[in-house]
Amino acid sequence: MPHSFVTIAIPFDVRWSDAVEKYLDTIGAPLLEDHVTSALSPRQANGGKSILRAGLDDTQIIHFLSITVVRGDDARSIGVQGEYRQPENSFIIIEASVDGGTDRAIDAIAAAMRTELEKMLTEAKVPYKGVSELLRKHHHDVGQGWFSTPGLNYDGTPGMTVQRIKQEAALAEQIEDMLQNRPRGSNALSVIEKVRSKLWDTGEKWAFVEEPAPCLQANGFSSWGYYWGLAKSAIASLAWPFLLVLAVPALIFLLSLAMPEFRARWYEHILTTGLITLALFVIVLAAAAAGYAWLRRREKIDVCDDIAPTTEHVEKLMRRETFGAQNHLAASSIMKPGWFRWLTLRIGFWGAGAIATYGSRPSFLGSTGVIHFARWILLPGTNKLLFMSNYDGAWESYLEDFIEKAHDGVTGIWSNTQGFPRTERLFSKGATDGDRLRLWTRRQQHPSWFWYVAYPKLSLARIRTNAAIRQGIAAARTEADAADWLSCFGSSPRPANALQLEEISTLILGGLGRLRFGTCLFLRLPHDEEESRKWLAGVSNDISYGDHRNASNALVVGFAPSGLRKLGLTGEHLATFPVAFQQGNAAPWRARTLGDIGVDDPEHWLWGAGNQSTDRTAAMSAGTDAGKQVDAVMLIYARDPEQLRKLEQERIDQIEGHHGRVGFRIGFKEIPEPKAAAQRLQREPFGFADGISNPIIRGTRPTTSEDAPHLVGPGEFILGYPDNLGYTPPSPTVAPGDDVFSPAPARICCDNVRTFLSPRQRTGTTWG
Repeated sequence: MPHSFVTIAIPFDVRWSDAVEKYLDTIGAPLLEDHVTSALSPRQANGGKSILRAGLDDTQIIHFLSITVVRGDDARSIGVQGEYRQPENSFIIIEASVDGGTDRAIDAIAAAMRTELEKMLTEAKVPYKGVSELLRKHHHDVGQGWFSTPGLNYDGTPGMTVQRIKQEAALAEQIEDMLQNRPRGSNALSVIEKVRSKLWDTGEKWAFVEEPAPCLQANGFSSWGYYWGLAKSAIASLAWPFLLVLAVPALIFLLSLAMPEFRARWYEHILTTGLITLALFVIVLAAAAAGYAWLRRREKIDVCDDIAPTTEHVEKLMRRETFGAQNHLAASSIMKPGWFRWLTLRIGFWGAGAIATYGSRPSFLGSTGVIHFARWILLPGTNKLLFMSNYDGAWESYLEDFIEKAHDGVTGIWSNTQGFPRTERLFSKGATDGDRLRLWTRRQQHPSWFWYVAYPKLSLARIRTNAAIRQGIAAARTEADAADWLSCFGSSPRPANALQLEEISTLILGGLGRLRFGTCLFLRLPHDEEESRKWLAGVSNDISYGDHRNASNALVVGFAPSGLRKLGLTGEHLATFPVAFQQGNAAPWRARTLGDIGVDDPEHWLWGAGNQSTDRTAAMSAGTDAGKQVDAVMLIYARDPEQLRKLEQERIDQIEGHHGRVGFRIGFKEIPEPKAAAQRLQREPFGFADGISNPIIRGTRPTTSEDAPHLVGPGEFILGYPDNLGYTPPSPTVAPGDDVFSPAPARICCDNVRTFLSPRQRTGTTWG
């Protein structure tokens, strides 16, 4: 059964935006609890689920459904030149991915959510006679043609109905239970025959009917088919008006043959027709060349921002993320002004759609296979480009897929919006500038106030695996087929600038294996800012930088946000640091993303779960009391235990002398003395051997051709240098003249900062 994309945009007065969002939050937050995999709510523990979710489940046709608000009074109401524009209407955006047609789906949504939708419309003060009628009135189909609402839909589970996805998931679980006690050494074909026999006896006869699964198919286009498909698509969507212009002289000539006086001198007229057609062709080419030149000129002068999202904005988004196998992203961007960008947006939509249709296998966008459904739409009557996506995994990994695997398509579309990273030729660069893309995308996002998923625990990879399991039951006939089927239940591996080394922490440049003894001190700095600075001034000259791994000892210092605040950084300064650093790993939304749930929940941590900002402590989990706060970490290395004890006591005396203290201590395991050359390789805590598994930062030491697979750009570790893709990541900054670390020199304020900043970033208007 084909899928349909329901996209509804209901305008309402901007004054009621807060009321609508507040109401959607009250119905959306409980729905998310039904998705929670990290901890069960009391209702879930009793096997129940919300009435609203049950009603949407009963439709049996809705894969995903979200309701978000695009506000008309956001910060981007300020014009390009700084002039203030009157607030626009806000919009309630209802988007759903469904089985079958849109009319049936709209009726099903209206019936399942009638009470909630009516209350939402009341809060928005939107008049209506019937919910279904209102939804139909504001529903928008999209396309790449000249007369369509500009937009693009992406379907990651083609041909897969909600019912089939759920049935195949239950079937896979049932078969997995059957295989738990299978005898060792049995051949695969005999195993699958026994499973078939049990399924037949339990009445699962539907599984024996072979049903096409497009998500398991390869890309069916040959090289010629790919280019022919692109040509047909370009003509059908965009090029036909230009071809029609070129064909007009020939059509006039053919019609004129009906006139006797014209036929008498047809050879002269056909020559004239050819010359006119050639002239029109030259004009079209000249117009295309002029458009390309104008595009390149605009790309060089377009403003690309490095503005970081506020911590509060990111928190609001992350509170509604990572409750299940999938996540939802809703964003709105402001179009660059002018008709030219309206034209290039359509070209971008066509290019991204062609990549998905002809250059990808079903269920994949390029090589990315984590997107269930996605859509772009230029909101009619506005300059806002909306993007909504239902995807697997964490937000960070999803953006990484765009950066590494699907950057051309998204660049072709988003390059037409304000602030997007700098592009070339519409489709190049842009999204490959990963750090700026992450900042920009977070700023475009708005909370997914209401989000429903029909199968919250199923990733796309799991859906494909379940389809393969069902296909094997129906079609496996040989031992090889059965072995492939059986493998679905197992686990297998899935398939510069010169560095100023004296400014970089010694630990970044390589392991300190020669210093066999070490300890880690977790520090609470004094509350008095002046005392904290004096303490830092006392240890700064002993911190290890550069390639001095043969020294008899080493000292490394790093700071948490609370430590930087105690040293004098203000909220304005800290806002330029990455949001993940500002929030810490104990924030519930980050803990869920990292898998720190259950026994690993931050409330059970021995240290590091604190947050000293009283206005935000309530937002953290129970274990984030200030008593567990760590302001700084100090790593001490030495060649012998006596030297280590002496160095450790000196550092303890220093911090206590300035009214700070050591909150926690971890002693490193002693590295054994190598007894022979064969025993020289020591295993690190994760089991890797240094020099084999560790990356090599380009520029830190001479390399050979064998090192090539391990080389990474210095910007992956050190700010101020290019990363693997050639971009210099945005860096933390302070205002010029802010001597926040006096009397201690700013350039040695902390190892964490110095490690990650090049000298160029610690001068002028940047750090220091």
